[in-house]
Amino acid sequence: MEKPVHISVVSPVYRADKIVQELVKQVKENLLTITEDFEIILVNDASPDNSWVAIETECKKR
Repeated sequence: MEKPVHISVVSPVYRADKIVQELVKQVKENLLTITEDFEIILVNDASPDNSWVAIETECKKR
């Protein structure tokens, strides 16, 4: 029996509050072509914009 592939994608987020939603969307769409066993980890690199709020918003969608 084949085990599912587990993939972790880690992305720094700095001055990216406007693109976090699109980043997650595109990463998710591409990973789903490989496996359903994945995680997306967004790291706030002390961004001075609203990147953390954008990250929290994406997390709540799950």
